[in-house]
Amino acid sequence: MIAAADARGEYALLIIAVLAAVIAAFFYLRIAVALFSQPDPAPPADEAAALSRPVDVWSGLVLLVAAGMTLVIGVLPGTFIAFAKGATFLL
Repeated sequence: MIAAADARGEYALLIIAVLAAVIAAFFYLRIAVALFSQPDPAPPADEAAALSRPVDVWSGLVLLVAAGMTLVIGVLPGTFIAFAKGATFLL
C-alpha cells in the first residue's frame, strides 16, 4: 500500500500510513518489553488452584462455538469463500 501511494503521488496517505505503522509498532513493542522485563512472580502454593478458573455455562458455550467454527472454516474454507462471494451480490 505504501509503495502504491508513493507511485501515485498520494503523499498525504503515505504520511498517514507511516505514522500509523510507527504508532502501532510503539504499542506492540511496549507490550513485548513489559512481558520480558518483569521478573517472574513467585509460584503459587497450590499449583492446581492457580490453574483452575471457573467458567460459566454461556461463556463455555461461546468458546466452544468459536473454537468449532475456527476449525470448520480452517478445514472447509471453500464453502465460506463461496458464501462470501454470493453475499456480495446482495449488496
